[in-house]
Amino acid sequence: MAAKDLGLAVGLPLLFLAANLIPERSWRPLARAIAPHAAGILSRGRRELMEQVSAVMGSRAPDHPPQVVAGELVAGEIQRTFQIMASHLPGRWRPDIRLVGEDHVRAALQAGRGVILWDSHFCFASQLTKMAFHRAGIAISHLSHPRHGFSSTRFGMAVLNPVQTRAEVRYLKERILLSLHDAGDAMERLQARLGENGVVSITVRDTGRRPLEVSLMDARLRIAAGAPNLALKTGAALVPVFTVQEEDGGYTTTAEAPIEFPDGAPRAQALQAAAEDYARRLESYLMKFPGQWFGWINI
Repeated sequence: MAAKDLGLAVGLPLLFLAANLIPERSWRPLARAIAPHAAGILSRGRRELMEQVSAVMGSRAPDHPPQVVAGELVAGEIQRTFQIMASHLPGRWRPDIRLVGEDHVRAALQAGRGVILWDSHFCFASQLTKMAFHRAGIAISHLSHPRHGFSSTRFGMAVLNPVQTRAEVRYLKERILLSLHDAGDAMERLQARLGENGVVSITVRDTGRRPLEVSLMDARLRIAAGAPNLALKTGAALVPVFTVQEEDGGYTTTAEAPIEFPDGAPRAQALQAAAEDYARRLESYLMKFPGQWFGWINI
């Protein structure tokens, strides 16, 4: 068992008690107070994150300076854990979530070829995106990785990660699990759901055999090509989704208009165009909510 796994095994029950005893309105300020003493919970250090934010933003001025962005990322991870723990309580956690752009999804379903929700890797998206669409009566088949959750070790995947996935799966039609070695079976299942005019969700990540590379402000961003490739193959609508916490404490999940592929373009060019379109949309959210994007850790 890794040292981090041991810490989580001890800490998660304490966080469960805290989520039960502390009112939701206090989670965010408490997480911000703890954050300076808990930078080690992220895979990159605070200084490295600050340098990363500065390098990407360049001369642009987001709503928060790099040192605040780094602190907010740590606080967001702590607050997200409170949310997961609270989801296991009797009566469960019911946050205020506003779903914007549901009409884009409904219109795409009218076309009969299914919808791919391309869910951006913001810190509260993993659970809240699923909750938002579940409340709207839209059933989702979500592509998930065994390492999704708190840990990537064998013990963590078997014992710790289910604490998070069980909190999420109740808001899904199904969780389609990737193999650690081959994505083929999972992608076939996603393709089958789209063939049934279903809705699937895939998180925007940088992993993949041949990731696409696009400009993001003053840097380069790697994006896995699986979701746009699946959209091209099936004709499904590729809908970018962004879930963020607003300053008033409420949450907004925005389903944007589907990404349009250039007519008649070769596959490689069409995939590149889709990734570039996504990156342009992402920039506006980074300017307003930079401290909620987990992509800083991987870019």
